[in-house]
Amino acid sequence: MTNLVRLRAESLLFTGLLLTTIAVTPFSNFDPINPIKQFILATTSFGLVGLLWTSIFTTLSKTLKIIFSIYLVSLFAPLLLTDSPLPQQIWGTFGRNTGLVTYLSAILLILSCALLSSPSSLFKLFRVGTLTILFLSIYGFIQASNLDPIKWSAQNVFATLGNVNFLSALLGFTSVPLFTLIFYSNISVRLRTSLSGLLVLSLYIVLKTDSVQGLIVFIAGAYLTTLLYLYKKQGRLFKSIAMLLTAFGFASAYLGIRGLAANGPFGALLYQNTNVFRADYMGAAWRTFTNHLFTGVGFDGFDSWYRSDRGFISAYRTGAARTTNSAHNVILDVANNGGIFLVSSYLALLVATFIVSVKRISNYRFDPYFIGLFGGWLAYVLQSTISINQIGVSIWGWVATGILLGSARWVDDSDARVSTSTSMNQNSPQYKKMKMLSKKSNQLLPAGIALRTIAMASLGMVLAFIPLKADADFQQARKRANLNEMMAASKSLGATAFHLSMTLDSALKNNFQDQAKEISDDLITRFPREFYGWQVRLQLQNIPQSERDLAFSKLRELDPFFACASANPSGEIRSWFDELPNGKKFELLRWWGVIPFEQKLMPSEDNWLAPLEEAIRSKTISFCGR
Repeated sequence: MTNLVRLRAESLLFTGLLLTTIAVTPFSNFDPINPIKQFILATTSFGLVGLLWTSIFTTLSKTLKIIFSIYLVSLFAPLLLTDSPLPQQIWGTFGRNTGLVTYLSAILLILSCALLSSPSSLFKLFRVGTLTILFLSIYGFIQASNLDPIKWSAQNVFATLGNVNFLSALLGFTSVPLFTLIFYSNISVRLRTSLSGLLVLSLYIVLKTDSVQGLIVFIAGAYLTTLLYLYKKQGRLFKSIAMLLTAFGFASAYLGIRGLAANGPFGALLYQNTNVFRADYMGAAWRTFTNHLFTGVGFDGFDSWYRSDRGFISAYRTGAARTTNSAHNVILDVANNGGIFLVSSYLALLVATFIVSVKRISNYRFDPYFIGLFGGWLAYVLQSTISINQIGVSIWGWVATGILLGSARWVDDSDARVSTSTSMNQNSPQYKKMKMLSKKSNQLLPAGIALRTIAMASLGMVLAFIPLKADADFQQARKRANLNEMMAASKSLGATAFHLSMTLDSALKNNFQDQAKEISDDLITRFPREFYGWQVRLQLQNIPQSERDLAFSKLRELDPFFACASANPSGEIRSWFDELPNGKKFELLRWWGVIPFEQKLMPSEDNWLAPLEEAIRSKTISFCGR
């Protein structure tokens, strides 16, 4: 790889990284967050492969080549081996856009970062990360002050990520490197002061989101880098403090896990109702995975299987309408996307990254840049076990994975014993060399490389532009309240089941029965496991009884606990309730408010259920309105 190719590749990488995180399209798209992020990600990743093509086959170790190969093969297997709709598998479901294009772009990005990995690329990543934190924190502050010029559908502190949890998590794990530089590096007082101000602002925005994710992952990452700093220091005192902190960390982790379930001293701080919902989602996702062990259910296909695998308590804890299209655990989402081979190669990638990083930390002296990145990466992995693979957040984890993996080659590229902070000193030969190369960056790439880069970037751009345009066309039709235009847009390539469902809902609200039937026909044909499409069949006036019976049968197949279409929904729900063991009955009654939620201990007598029968019946009727 020539220096010119490296410079161009790093420029493309870090520009794409920044833009993927901050780009939104609130004035043109129905989903202003995810399609544009997928578009920039795909363009960047495919373009990088075009630039670095010749290095792919000569640079990687044999182990990494095997892992990447298995991952790539496993990515395409679901397209052939599962029944999930092909457009959904390619581009993903609405509000996620985590289909094949995104996962392929992710692995290409990791591969490219592994090839580009060097002390200088690590330093540049820190600079781009600092700029991104600054942008997100300032925008988050504007939103917290109710001064946002963009009229979002919901006014919250989420910056450009669409959800408070996503902003909280991203600021949490990207602040770990800041913390490490501030406390454990030899940077100047002026820079230390500036970074400290940015860290305070970032953590303030984390608190304003009212999401504990960012706080948890920041504390975990900062704790790890502190431990590594102490263990690398010479002297018994530092080692003793490190051992005490290690014991404290294990105890805190144990109490924290209990706190997530509302137990122990951290319960009041860490418990949220959503913790229980996430457990419901993960439990259903595990059952879906084990039922489709070798193939998965296709990209973003979990939404179609959640109802059938969630169980009675999950279905009626708050109401059967509460569903999800993500396991809220990236590993389980990957497992459901492609089965055991895809998730195994993904886990192998994480394990390889961990091993390479630990070896480097063990063999060389303390490097605050590298250890800061490692701490942030581990914090990202922790966050990914309780959250969604949101593109603007996960791209930072993918880039960090690639750079950490590629650090195994640093001993070949430069003196690995020289820390990144030293090599980036303005008086060092490495820094002067990097500045000299930057001045020559206006040189033209060789024609072959330039054409290959343009071709690959164009391929990624075209692939990801299809859903972006389909969503934009639907939004324009929706703004004009033109049902015919909405129908045309929802039929276009790249449109999702959600676009069709929104169009169907509009037809129903305006009592366009014929159009509603046509749309529902299209919906259940293109997306056979789409629950809403079958549910509408029971409401339409122009549907023969035989089709109603088929719809009811299909609904019960998709959701074994769908009682609202039956003649006696209350009776069905009560019969399922009666089959539960007493402990589960008690749990459900607390969620329904029949028993005070604060009451955690179940009475030992069995007759505690008797006076509650009427209350149970009333509550179950409320789920279906009758």
